[in-house]
Amino acid sequence: MQDSKPPAKQQEETNALALVDYILMVLGFTFILLAIGLLTYMLRNDQWPRALASTNSEETYEGELILHVPANATQIEALAFSSQLPVVVMFDADWCPYCRQLRPRLEREILSQEGEVVLVYVDIDDCPVLQNKYAARSVPTVVAFVDNQEVKRFVGAHSQSYVRDFVADLLPAK
Repeated sequence: MQDSKPPAKQQEETNALALVDYILMVLGFTFILLAIGLLTYMLRNDQWPRALASTNSEETYEGELILHVPANATQIEALAFSSQLPVVVMFDADWCPYCRQLRPRLEREILSQEGEVVLVYVDIDDCPVLQNKYAARSVPTVVAFVDNQEVKRFVGAHSQSYVRDFVADLLPAK
């Protein structure tokens, strides 16, 4: 079979796709750096925004380290790459019953760590790009980051003891 495009045209298309991938990667890292700067400033100056506290779960906990970040906020990825604190990112959806079960369990454990861990919610309906980037194919998917690296993840609404162990494993041994 003969390919309908000349080799030069195929090479141009391949180069264009590689360039688009590179640009998206650079933009992603730029957002991450901006968000890390914002997070660092907020943590050092005790200006964590209470207005971003989660309000989507049936049982809500007031806290400064639980964020539900809007889709257009550039700090979503940066929060997951905070170099100061472990960050737990929960990919969820308002329509997901398992997400509603897991939210209060995660919040309890994050708040019990007294500021040692940050919890960030990412709604997959609002952020499909992040859902794809972090391979959150099911909800809820929970991904933990320590020192700029993904260290562990789980999928589904697990028990309180499982969530407790998951969060405790992110902290240095005392």
